[in-house]
Amino acid sequence: MKNKEPKLAKKSILVASIFGMLSSIMTVISGDIAAKEVGKYQPMKLAAMEALNE
Repeated sequence: MKNKEPKLAKKSILVASIFGMLSSIMTVISGDIAAKEVGKYQPMKLAAMEALNE
């Protein structure tokens, strides 16, 4: 498979990289929103989670 379709390979890597970057950003945003919700509605649970990290 050496150098059979370099254009396809480059395009595939580009698409995968963009998808991976967007997924990483969305994971961070989703985690932040979830943590804010826990802090707002379940402050004791948030305190317990913070205590486990230390």
